[in-house]
Parts: sequence; structure tokens; C-alpha cells
Amino acid sequence: MSKIEVDQVDPQSGTTLTLGTSGDTVSIPSGVTLANSGTASGFGLDFQSVKTANFTAVAGEAYPCNTTSSAFTATLPSSPSVGDQVLLMDYAGTWNTNNLTINPNGSNFQGQSGNAIASKEREAITCTFVDSTQGWLPSSGYQEGTEGVITPYTINYLVVAGGGGGGDRNGGGGGAGGLISGSDSVIPSTAYTITIGAGGAKNDNDGSDSSLGSIATATGGGAGSFGVDADAANTGGSGGGGGGGEGGSAATNGASGTPGQGNAGGNGANTNSSANRAGAGGGGAGAVGGNASTSSSSGVAGAGGAGSASSISGSSVTYAGGGGGGCQVDTGTASGGAGGSGGGGTGALYQNGPNTIQNSTAGGANTGGGGGGGARQVGSQPSSGYTAQSGGSGVVIISYSGAQRGTGGSVTSSGGNTIHTFTSSGTYTG
Repeated sequence: MSKIEVDQVDPQSGTTLTLGTSGDTVSIPSGVTLANSGTASGFGLDFQSVKTANFTAVAGEAYPCNTTSSAFTATLPSSPSVGDQVLLMDYAGTWNTNNLTINPNGSNFQGQSGNAIASKEREAITCTFVDSTQGWLPSSGYQEGTEGVITPYTINYLVVAGGGGGGDRNGGGGGAGGLISGSDSVIPSTAYTITIGAGGAKNDNDGSDSSLGSIATATGGGAGSFGVDADAANTGGSGGGGGGGEGGSAATNGASGTPGQGNAGGNGANTNSSANRAGAGGGGAGAVGGNASTSSSSGVAGAGGAGSASSISGSSVTYAGGGGGGCQVDTGTASGGAGGSGGGGTGALYQNGPNTIQNSTAGGANTGGGGGGGARQVGSQPSSGYTAQSGGSGVVIISYSGAQRGTGGSVTSSGGNTIHTFTSSGTYTG
């Protein structure tokens, strides 16, 4: 190998000095410093044509990204090496209206495993891969400081709708509000509307839906059957219980629940020859409502379906129990329907002869429990204690790991998680 030692190399003619020919490699040994006091061109990232749709980037390249027509995703290289770089820039100043999503393609981005969002207009971001822990980091090019790229974070959630109202006159218990739990990503500084569903009033009134932005919507519980003229129970998050009827009316069956949110109500029963009639339990998040049973000497109303337990608040709490059915017995023994665990209301009871009364109760507030069914009011007897009751209101709970990042609701912490509990409608800001 030849060696040349000189202090300066100048071109023999003109002003251009060429090193090597096409295909050659010029190697700079370790420890050598190249000091530039002039203008360097042709080094660094290789600019590509403007991108207008999803694409996968290559290390060492720069991409003008035009989101004028629609938002799209830039996927970073897979299996990157330390020091790999990709430049992304807002070609048309539209990232604030049509965001560019940055998919780290199996690596982390700013220490998070999910996608990042570039949402500032005229932004230019150089993404540098540093290691497997932090992954890709925006290393230069911001127009908007550290807010130029937003990294979503993961939340766990529980959404429970309002419970359905119970039905009067040996009616069915109300179905529990629908219950949904899961996890999703939220974007910092973005507002998510929280809606808490109200419980349905007695007699054919369903509970109202609860929702967490566009992430999850739970369906209100179905109303229990009103025991007159074979009134049908209503479908819902969980279905309302069937009624026992009165005055010769036929008993009715329970209604269905919403798959993934709740269960069906039970079936009512009657023995009209002895005026023994009983409503069924409303469905719960964890089980179907209980069926009623009657004979010439007894009447047993159906219990509300059991709810479902969740520990998202830091301790185990059961939500969305069905309401118990109401019962009237003129001959023999009687039993009103118990409310399902998780806020289900108790069904009313009237037993003629000894005039035994069991008052009905409403679904528990912020549990999504169904309302208890009512017993028939006989003659001039007072209506207090016989009437059906309303369902309980719903709730939305959000939990995520670490210190508080969002705002809204009642904020607590447990087991290293921050918890936001909404018992009334509001806004969660990520």
C-alpha cells in the first residue's frame, strides 16, 4: 500500500478535487477528525420524493410528507442500528389538521411501545435510534419544541351504563347497564367526552348509555316487564326480567342482553287460578336473571343476575347487577326477588292474608344496577313499598401506570396506578 504525506492537496486544474472513482470507498480511520470550515454538500440524509400515503422509511433518508388530502403513517425501519436516522418533514403545513402517525415498527419511540403523532404544522423531525430502551428519539429539527411529537399512552378503562327500571304489578326486575372493560391509547392534551348514563325510571324506561369518547360505549339496561296486558321486557346492556302479569294477563319472558356487555333477563310465571304471580330477575353483567316460579300454594320471584367484579379502582368492586322481580301471592307462601350482586335492586313482595310486605329498592347509584320489580297493589292498600324502582346510574373509571398525566373526574392512586373516577358526565383530558 502506497503512502502519501503532504500538507495540502490542490487540483491540478480548475477548482474541483476528486477522490477515487465510482464504486471506490474512502475510509476514514478511527480517531481521525474531519474539520469543516467551508460548505459541505452531498453528505447526510438522502432526500426522497414527496410522500402522500403510508410508506416504510429507510435509514439515512429524508421524507417530505404531504398530508393535505388525508392523514397517513410513516413506518420507521425494522431492526434499526444505533445511530440510524430518518428525517420527516411537513411538506404542506398540514400536520396540525391531518396528523402524521409515526409507527416505530416494533421498537420504542421516546421510551413508549405505541405509535407517535406528529401534529404541529411546518414541523421537521429527525428521528435517531439510540438503544432498545428509548428506541427512536427526536434529536433535531423541531419547530415547536418538545411538543412537536406526541407519544400516546395506554389506559385501562371500565364503562358501565345506567340500569333499567323495574316493572310494576308483579313486574320484572330491570336489566343492569352494559359493562365494558378494556385498554386503549389516548393522546396527551386531547379531550375525551365522558357521559354517565342515568338509571331508567320504573315501567318501560331503559337506562341511558355511558361512554368514554369514541373509545367505548356501554348500552343502557333494559326495563323489566310491567305486569299488565303482557307487557314485554326490554332489551339492553342486560335484558329486563319478564313479568308475572295480573288480572288474567299472561306471564312474559325476559329480554336479551347485548353480547359482551350483559345477559338476558329471566322468565316470569303465574298461576292465575290462585292469583299467585311473580316477576323474573333482570340480567346482570355476570349472569342471566333468575326465572320466577309459582304454584297454587306459592310464588317465588326471580333474583337479579349477578354483576361483574373489577379491581380497576384499586380494590375489587362489583358492578351491573340485575334487579329482582316483584311478587304477589294470594294463597300460600311468597318470596320477592333478591337484587343481583353489583347494585341490583330488590323486588317487592305482597303476601295476602298475613299482609306481608317487602319493599322494593332502586339500583345502586354509580353501579349500573337494575331497579327492583313491584308487587301488585291490591284494593285500597297503600302503594308505598309495592311500586317498582328505578335503575342505578352508571360510572366510568380510567386507570394508567405511573404519575398523573391526565385531568378530570375524582383522581386517586393505588398500586402505582393513577385512577380517574367519573360519577357524573365530564371531560377527560389526556
